Amino acid sequence: WVLCNAMHGSSKEQALFIAQNFNVLEPMVAMLSVGDAKMVTIALDFIENLLKAGEAVASSTGEGENKVTVWLDSVGGVDKLEELQEHKNEEVYRKAVHILETYLGEDDEEDASIVAPGTCASGDQFAFGIQQQMSQPAGFTFA
Repeated sequence: WVLCNAMHGSSKEQALFIAQNFNVLEPMVAMLSVGDAKMVTIALDFIENLLKAGEAVASSTGEGENKVTVWLDSVGGVDKLEELQEHKNEEVYRKAVHILETYLGEDDEEDASIVAPGTCASGDQFAFGIQQQMSQPAGFTFA
C-alpha cells in the first residue's frame, strides 16, 4: 500500500526516480503471483501507473522508448502479465490484457496476420504464394 500511495501522490519524474532507485518494480511483479485477486489488481494498477509515467516522460523528453517497459521485462513482468491473461478473475484478466496491448504492443491481431494465408482472386481458395512465384520471370531464357 505504501508504494502505491507514494507513486500515486508523486510526479511522473518522481515515480520513475523511485522505481529506478529503490527497486520497487520487482516486488510488485512478485505480487502478480499471489492468490488474492484484489492484491493482484493493486499491483496491476501500480504497474500501469508506472508505465503511464514512463510513457509521458519519454514523450516529453524526446527519448522515444519507455524505460519502464525495459525495466518490467528485466524483472519478468512481461511474462507474468502474459500469464495473467489466463487468470480466473475477469478484472485481473482485463487489466493484464489492457497493459499488454497499450504499453507493450502485444495483441493477437499481429499474430493472426502472420499465420493466415491470403485468398485467390476468386475468394474461394487460399493462396500460399506458389502461383505468384511461378508467374515471375525466371531471370534467364533458353534460346
